[in-house]
Amino acid sequence: RVLFRSSVIFISSLAAFRGLPSLSVYSSAKMALTSIAETLRIEHRHDGIHIGIVYVGYTEVEKGKTTINADGTPVELGERKSRLSETIDNVAKKIAGNISSRKKRTVIGVPGKFYAFLVRYFPATLEMMVHRSYRKMKDLYK
Repeated sequence: RVLFRSSVIFISSLAAFRGLPSLSVYSSAKMALTSIAETLRIEHRHDGIHIGIVYVGYTEVEKGKTTINADGTPVELGERKSRLSETIDNVAKKIAGNISSRKKRTVIGVPGKFYAFLVRYFPATLEMMVHRSYRKMKDLYK
């Protein structure tokens, strides 16, 4: 008998669905989170523990945030503000919603949901789009 209900939530990225050029370490780490969440969900199925994963899409970036480039060097991310980006507050609300609804998986934002749709149903098209985007922006992370 379970006397309490708890949650473990992993915060991931759309990079978990498809590796991104110049962000191989970041992408592989986010893919690993999916595997960990799925494994823990199976292992704790009857323990009353909710294991969820939230895939955060294009989000405003706080000043000074960094990631790691393919060669292992830190790279500061530029400011991201557009009408398609999610606010940090909205992302936090979606994460709280995942916990309260005990969902297995949440993809945040319309662009994120569209990306997940492309990964699932049109992977070759998405790969072509990512490649085109990379060619245009390959100096962004140098």
